[in-house]
Amino acid sequence: RAAAAGRAAMDRAAAAAAEAPAVVSARTTPRAPAESGRETSIGIAEPIDPPADGSESEAGIPEGGTPAPLSLVDSASLFLVTDGEIGRDSPSLVRHHRLARSLLSAGFARELKPDSEERRRLVSLVALPPTTRMREEERELVWKFRYALTDSPRALTKLLKCVDWSDPRESAHARQIAERWASPDIGDLLELLGPSFVSAPAWVRQCAVDALRARATDAQLVAYLLPLVQAVQYERVLSIPAEEAPLASLLIERALASVNQQAAHAPHHAARKAPRGPAEPPPAGM
Repeated sequence: RAAAAGRAAMDRAAAAAAEAPAVVSARTTPRAPAESGRETSIGIAEPIDPPADGSESEAGIPEGGTPAPLSLVDSASLFLVTDGEIGRDSPSLVRHHRLARSLLSAGFARELKPDSEERRRLVSLVALPPTTRMREEERELVWKFRYALTDSPRALTKLLKCVDWSDPRESAHARQIAERWASPDIGDLLELLGPSFVSAPAWVRQCAVDALRARATDAQLVAYLLPLVQAVQYERVLSIPAEEAPLASLLIERALASVNQQAAHAPHHAARKAPRGPAEPPPAGM
């Protein structure tokens, strides 16, 4: 009797083992759920009927079928991260462009002529506003065809923005080519006196002041008097006495020599109107 009971138990265990894979397979085989339904324990989507009163269903879908918007930041904290490298050139690219610029010697660059596409890009770069910052490849393009731009008066300021003033040879070469450049307009000369060229050598400002002294009339100086007086503040970085500052000296000379009362008194009023710090004295000589 005991042996028969043992065999019966073994038969039941074998039968249960044979049925187990089919049950597991039915429970683990997923089926695609319906668009609006609820998944059952064996992976089959069971449809859900919307409530009759028009309220939202258990799945959060209103009667119209449009799902409610989900907020991804309900329980999250937001942090503002500032990237200090934004707007700066890559050091590896700077080294690459510096090496490429060093290969463009003065003798080799004189023979370079831009093609139609490069000429179109140069024309668009020359026409850029003074406040636009050129990219490294754009500065390299202007420097590469610098001899082809000597006849364009507006291109002088763009060329001087492309000069690496930390390189003595490049700075000296820029001075030589600037002396042969076509005379820029009065408005372009004002850019050479502004904040973009504060770190440039003193000869850049002196070149602009000499051009103003030779070409600007009293009426033109009066028309540009306010930005000219504001540009006097950038002469503080020059290692010269304040009374020898080139731009301030030019304005004082014209005011003293002019018989026009407007040109004589306008520098004083423009100096008073120029924005400056609370403890900043008026420009020297004014």
